Amino acid sequence: MISVIIPSLDRPQRLISCLTSLQKYSKGSVEVVVILDGEDKSSLEAVTDFATKGVTIPITVRILKDHPTPIEKWNHGAKHSKGGWIMLAADDIVFTQEWDIVSLATPNHGFLALRDTVQLDRWFEPHYMATRGWLKQFNGGVLACPHYKHWCPDTEIAQRAYRAGHYKVSEAIIPHNHIIWGTAPNDATYDRAKPYHNTDLKLFNERMSKSFPNDYEGYL
Repeated sequence: MISVIIPSLDRPQRLISCLTSLQKYSKGSVEVVVILDGEDKSSLEAVTDFATKGVTIPITVRILKDHPTPIEKWNHGAKHSKGGWIMLAADDIVFTQEWDIVSLATPNHGFLALRDTVQLDRWFEPHYMATRGWLKQFNGGVLACPHYKHWCPDTEIAQRAYRAGHYKVSEAIIPHNHIIWGTAPNDATYDRAKPYHNTDLKLFNERMSKSFPNDYEGYL
């Protein structure tokens, strides 16, 4: 089973679009864990309504208080997931035909980066999936390094995978609609992340200079 972890904040329409594509195009064993802020009533109502309309994929909704960061939400969702594979996903991605079957058919060592349609000169993809065993052995037993606020858990885990010789990219295409690529409009959720970009990037460089220590408690 693949556990798809989706944090969201004040984006009920985007969240439902993401869940609709997940429901339509998943062909194997998949569960989804959605993590919302306690104040985000509109998203909770939207997901609750969506789950009553003949959805075949199990959906679990977790509610966190005090405005948690996306990293806190990803890790909380992973902690409460059941799948042998855990995917760091987002409400601004779109799943495509048989993404899960195609991904698992991609030769791998327990880690798969998830390919976006945007072709940029970059060495990593912003979303990924990994087995529980791989995350325990190579990522300190977490889905995302908990020291970051909004940015860089993807670049850190990519570096860890490269260093292990395990960085493989899924053959599936999973478009990522984001303001950075000009494929999504700006909103308050993107604005919330912007102030943390420089500090998270500085932290990434500091952690890389120390070979990414597992200086946090794992939960897997």
